[in-house]
Amino acid sequence: MKKAIMLSVIGMFFLSSVFAVSNTKVRKDSPFMNHGKYLAPQEKVPTMTSPDTGVKNDFSLSTRNPNAVLVDSSSNGYGLVVSSTRPIDNDGDWWTIAYRQYAGIGTTHGQLGAAGTDDIMAVDDWNVYTNVNSNGNPEWGGGGICEDGTCAQARYPSAVASEEYPYAIWNEYTAENSTYGGRPYYTYDEFGWDGDSYAYPINIDLEWFNEARDQWVGSAQYSFDSDMDMGVLNVVYNDWTRNNVYLFHTEVVEDGLAIFGSEQNPLNLPAHFGDSGYITSPLMTTNDNGDGAVAVLGIFAGNDVANGVCDESAHSCNHIPIFKLTDDHGMTFYGDPATDGYYFIPDNVFDDIMTNQIMPNTDAYGDDEFGWDVDYCMNYDINGDGSVEDDANSQDYDGDGVIEEMEEAGAYQIEDWFSWYDWDFRVDAEGDIHAIMSVVPQSLEFVHHLENASGFYYLTCDKEDIANPGEVNTEDGWRWSFLMSGGDTWTWDVDGDTFSEIFDTHPNLSFASDDEDVIWAVVNMAEMGDYVDEATERTATDCRNWDVYVPTLTDRTNWSMDIWVLKSVDGGSTWSEPFNVTNTPGYFDDGVYNGPEEMYPHTPAFSDSENVYFMYQMPNWEWNEIGDPAAADHMNWVYVGFSDGGNPLSVNEDNAEATIPGSFELTQNYPNPFNPSTTINFTVPNFSDVKISVFDINGKLVNTLVDASYSSGTYNIMWDGDDSNGNKVAAGIYMYNLTSNETSITNKMILIK
Repeated sequence: MKKAIMLSVIGMFFLSSVFAVSNTKVRKDSPFMNHGKYLAPQEKVPTMTSPDTGVKNDFSLSTRNPNAVLVDSSSNGYGLVVSSTRPIDNDGDWWTIAYRQYAGIGTTHGQLGAAGTDDIMAVDDWNVYTNVNSNGNPEWGGGGICEDGTCAQARYPSAVASEEYPYAIWNEYTAENSTYGGRPYYTYDEFGWDGDSYAYPINIDLEWFNEARDQWVGSAQYSFDSDMDMGVLNVVYNDWTRNNVYLFHTEVVEDGLAIFGSEQNPLNLPAHFGDSGYITSPLMTTNDNGDGAVAVLGIFAGNDVANGVCDESAHSCNHIPIFKLTDDHGMTFYGDPATDGYYFIPDNVFDDIMTNQIMPNTDAYGDDEFGWDVDYCMNYDINGDGSVEDDANSQDYDGDGVIEEMEEAGAYQIEDWFSWYDWDFRVDAEGDIHAIMSVVPQSLEFVHHLENASGFYYLTCDKEDIANPGEVNTEDGWRWSFLMSGGDTWTWDVDGDTFSEIFDTHPNLSFASDDEDVIWAVVNMAEMGDYVDEATERTATDCRNWDVYVPTLTDRTNWSMDIWVLKSVDGGSTWSEPFNVTNTPGYFDDGVYNGPEEMYPHTPAFSDSENVYFMYQMPNWEWNEIGDPAAADHMNWVYVGFSDGGNPLSVNEDNAEATIPGSFELTQNYPNPFNPSTTINFTVPNFSDVKISVFDINGKLVNTLVDASYSSGTYNIMWDGDDSNGNKVAAGIYMYNLTSNETSITNKMILIK
């Protein structure tokens, strides 16, 4: 795999070596700033069982995911915990990743690792590079390795793949010049792909010493400008001292060396945004046509989220994606002049989500047909006489004077929604906008993780319609779809860090480079099992224990964070069912949760129509590097993998093999609510008699849509809102039911007029 190296390049390398050995000084504003000697790679990668054995990489397929390879280990997991970084990238067959690298017991967790391959599907083809942020001996230290813990440390890396060179981009925690001293750097393999010679780290911000700058959590993207016949790098950072967003755009990239211009300020947070605590790190996205965006998930000025207050003059009261666009590879950015120069996903999109997805999946209460989350506790028939009223331990929990089997334990009216902080935002090859974000319903008291309502949502709009979008879910407007529920994950605090696991899940998008209609979503989410036995379920749900019993994961047969893949073959209009790629049941052998976890997946901007590619990490719970309970504070194993999503959909129906469904399914009708018609999809696992009927809210049969025999496969039927006599029915809630000799499944839908 080694590339031939020209004699002139060898000469250049010799010259730089002479300068390094002689400690020749360069100006502080030089893009190189490479004083001192190079710290040679010295740390070795741990085995799966012992973190400090010094054993070299043991590339092997993971038992968790048949298509994932253990590439390396990280000192702790903070390199991947933020969804805005871009730590995996590819150009053709060449792939590169960047991550915080394990450097031995007691080190400062600031060593940067990189790895590359020209065959991501191979097992043993990865080259791992150690300590690529070793930047000699500048006055503030460097390289993340020092005995007294005072040296600079690499943080939040991104990886970039150009046609000829792999790059690693990060910020150093220098504790100099500002609150934390975040300083942006990059390095690249000077001899090209698989050249085994990463350059001394090079400054991105050449004016860093001029004022108190503090750049963190960089998001980097590469594009190729064919008009200029030159690659372009854009990196956007938080500034933790100035509380703002700054972007660096290359003036020139030649022979791998990238010279960045002065900082830009595409999103002016102090001028137009609300409390910075509600604003995510910025995301960078570009394509080779020059289209791109800088985006945050945040709030506009005038919003006071903590107190539920929004100024009427604010552009939106929601916690939403806010962004600017570029069409010149990041040289300039633009937005809507009417809203201070920004674009954002408008409120009517989320109103539509509330009406069509959230409300139909809420509970009825009192005179309301939906709009509530109602909790129930149970009175059990202990003596087995068929009644709970005479059992001594039964309780009238809701105080209505009647002892019932199901007692109301709480009723909460859904008032609003909120989005959390891990999300993704990309432009595709055409420049169209795509986003994944969480949406969680709220009452005045709590957040509510309702099935098929609280979860990750996908949103998109064509580039030419951003400035003036049409109606929601029309061809020229913003379109949305529901991806997957989050409740089984987000209701728990597994690692005991006092935060829900909603802070530990994030989604990533990837487009197929060979088919513009194929989009992939990769998400880490838990799979939770049933109660371990009937006695445990009774204890957890009994009205007698409702106020005192605290449920734990040991009540369940399984809880484990896994990697899930979804695929769309129609540009995001519909998605396959989430497919659990890693599928590793958690275990509780010693009475506490012991994992395993597959966490924090990241994807490249482009995969292909057959597979999506991703990297992720898995904490070693036996090796805590810092002392805090969170997964990221442990040593983490770094994996790279790929998946076809369980082959859920066929891109080429002429060549694809049929996939046999595993069970009956009746999916949510679309659109919902609807007028005048809606489509119902259903899946049949084997040759069966199938009936699909529509009932009104009182259980009266309205119409029979299907009554026939079907072979294995997925089908759809349309209902035009008419009864069995062909008459149009009134607006309202209707139930649709699939029955066969094996199952009965019922969903509800809403007809509006």
